[in-house]
Amino acid sequence: MHRFPTRLGAKHARLCALPRDKLAASIYILGHSMRAIRSASFVIAVPLMLVACGSSGPRYAKQGVGEEDAKTAMSECEYQIRLNKTPKGEQDELRNLCMQGKGYRAGK
Repeated sequence: MHRFPTRLGAKHARLCALPRDKLAASIYILGHSMRAIRSASFVIAVPLMLVACGSSGPRYAKQGVGEEDAKTAMSECEYQIRLNKTPKGEQDELRNLCMQGKGYRAGK
């Protein structure tokens, strides 16, 4: 007869034998499976989020203009895109056109 430990302690674990209490054994196994799935999801999700944060798109440059001014121009373009409630599929193209209109060119 197999015995499965439960969260209720050692006394209850001795009473919880497989043939007599299949439900408790199933719950025990399912609980550990769910923890493993949650842990694996976390391990996969965190690096993906970090990669997404690092890829902010192309950098824009304009001769004689500093990086702070480029960030300000980008913020103005972003504001206009959000203000007009532009669909996600069109935002990258509009952002690029807006920056080009201000005299910036996309770099790497």
